[in-house]
Amino acid sequence: MLRPTLRAPLIALLIAAGTTACGPDDGAMPETLDRETFVAVMVELRKAALAESDATLRPSEREQILGGHGVTEEDLLTFAEVHGQDPTYMAEVWRDIETRLNVPIDSAGGSEVP
Repeated sequence: MLRPTLRAPLIALLIAAGTTACGPDDGAMPETLDRETFVAVMVELRKAALAESDATLRPSEREQILGGHGVTEEDLLTFAEVHGQDPTYMAEVWRDIETRLNVPIDSAGGSEVP
């Protein structure tokens, strides 16, 4: 099971991916961030949010982090839209994020990973 701190961003990205996946298909795949950049940005955003007492990231801090990586919120959403149609791939991406955050993974309902 995903930790509450990761559940909300994952849900938001999957919803964004799902709403655009139903649109017209012009055959052109939009260019996206590479996986490493997406993971690095998401890890930094989550770490910054977790450092706050209410686990909420201020918009100015979010923009600073995104700018530091040379990406926009739209870039993150595009990545989710393009890759969100492959649940296995996205699960691996989120596993990478969780691993870098040192968050135990309990996806099978068993014991947590140390």
